[in-house]
Amino acid sequence: MVTLVVFMVPIAAQTKAVTALQCQQYKLTEWQRICPQNAFCFRCPASFQAQKVIAIDSLSGTLEEKQWVLQYDVGQYINDYSHVEVIKRRPYSIAAGEGELIIMTEKIAFIIDDILPSAPLLLEMSHKQLLTAKGKLDVPLAKCIFSTITKT
Repeated sequence: MVTLVVFMVPIAAQTKAVTALQCQQYKLTEWQRICPQNAFCFRCPASFQAQKVIAIDSLSGTLEEKQWVLQYDVGQYINDYSHVEVIKRRPYSIAAGEGELIIMTEKIAFIIDDILPSAPLLLEMSHKQLLTAKGKLDVPLAKCIFSTITKT
């Protein structure tokens, strides 16, 4: 006889579990929480500093640190990366919902449709100097940042 045991885990606990799994090597307590116009929130290392951005038809922003650039864009006309060479494109799940993880040579992006009712969110991380960047993308760091996305 086989017994099946099913555990119901509250959403808040699921969020913490997914984030904990993706972020084992980082000290999230030292990270800042970013909530652009209270539309959504995410966490990133405190070394990322907000830059001035002029958004025309979307909610967008840029944060930079010495090596990486983190950009977000919420709107109907976000980049879907159909015009660039993609190394890997696959479904990707975080606590806030299902999305698509897109890995390119110089950047990694995550697109999730469920953050706002009528506009998808794009969050991408790339080398600060794309033309002079040496080394690989920090995919674990990007995935950890993506896993912290929450709805407000």
